[in-house]
Amino acid sequence: MKNIIALSALISLLIIAPVVAAQESRATIGGTVLDPSGAAIPNVRITLTEVRTGVKTFATSDSVGHYNLPFLPPGEYEIQAEISGFKTFVRKGIRLASSDHPVLDLKMEIGQVSESVTLVAELFLRDRLHDSRIKGRTNGSVPASSGVA
Repeated sequence: MKNIIALSALISLLIIAPVVAAQESRATIGGTVLDPSGAAIPNVRITLTEVRTGVKTFATSDSVGHYNLPFLPPGEYEIQAEISGFKTFVRKGIRLASSDHPVLDLKMEIGQVSESVTLVAELFLRDRLHDSRIKGRTNGSVPASSGVA
């Protein structure tokens, strides 16, 4: 009898575990760092700051310019990209909701690191990727919606 109860409990856990794992509440931001011609830039230092708490998350673009910042709690963020020979790129007003996975390509301008290009945007990314798939777009690219300061 104890074996049947233990076996039933094990089977129940195996059935429930994938459902619980699918309920991810954290977000991920990823994309490609590009130069003005659209070529990828490797080894760019990416800093993502949660505005309310000041908590920073770091990444470096890989050999093909891709970066990934996973496991982010919902909130408002600012992203910054830096590498020698380019102006510091800053994008503010990035709002992430649970389970968001936007693709944010960062287009850097040639210049000195001491110079910066700041994009200020109110981006509400909830369901952006889902909506783009419904409309037939293949990626979750989010265009910059505001001017350069």
